[in-house]
Amino acid sequence: QKRGEPLDEAVVSANLVTAGTLTRIREMLHSETVLELMLDRDVLIDEDWIAGHGPTGKESCSLPIPFLLKEAMRRNSEFGPIRRRVPSPEAVFVRTADVRQERETWEGLTLGPAERQVYFFLDGRRTVADLGSITCQSNFSVARSLAAMVESGHIQQRPSEGSTPRLARGRRSAILRIGAMSVATAALIGLVLSLAGTASSSWSRAATEAAIRNPFRTLADAASQDRLVGAIRLYDLMYRERPGSFQDLLDEGLVAPSDVRAAATFAIDGEFLLQADPVAPASTRKPQEANVQDGR
Repeated sequence: QKRGEPLDEAVVSANLVTAGTLTRIREMLHSETVLELMLDRDVLIDEDWIAGHGPTGKESCSLPIPFLLKEAMRRNSEFGPIRRRVPSPEAVFVRTADVRQERETWEGLTLGPAERQVYFFLDGRRTVADLGSITCQSNFSVARSLAAMVESGHIQQRPSEGSTPRLARGRRSAILRIGAMSVATAALIGLVLSLAGTASSSWSRAATEAAIRNPFRTLADAASQDRLVGAIRLYDLMYRERPGSFQDLLDEGLVAPSDVRAAATFAIDGEFLLQADPVAPASTRKPQEANVQDGR
């Protein structure tokens, strides 16, 4: 601070790291920043700001565009399966052996080097972002290792208070609403039937149909059904495969969380759309060439 020397230059002049190592770190940080922006579908670019705030001098870094494009395509194909097992950077995982109170040996772990590094620092408190900082890996690399270990059964996500998964909350809420509506419908039907003895048969049928058929509920259900049909068609056009679950459509922003009630009875090829997240191997989904060409 007294010399006004940047930190990166100070560590090199003090022989703490080499200039080559520092260059590699800078390239990795810049690559990860660009890749995150490339995969962010909601990012907005301000060209006026870029014109007056471009990198200069040491801040500039030459990155190979073919590598960035191929890496972005690879990560995009892996993002869906990883997201199903590692929902967010704030997720916390624990070792399965610790949960079961089993002893394990480091030599007996059937894990790769990157997975072993992440596994070593798992303590049931560190988030995905914390693991990325402590292992000097990108959040994507850490999430990929965690997803592989979840699939192999070495680790499991630690549920925290008030952090019930969104799909589970929607599923539970849908069940409660369906149950309440069933009870209310049964009560209305019972009331109508009790009055049927003192009224004409035509009035009784009209009252029963009016009690069961709610035009506002019919309108909302029809909208959800139409939204699900359109979302599945768009998902098929985007990835050339059917969605595995309602969560896939929700992650892509193609449906609303309230559509989970309609998804409970919505089936594709004989399988209900509202089902548990699959544990099958990673999908081979690839973005279409047209999407890559126009920058999406």
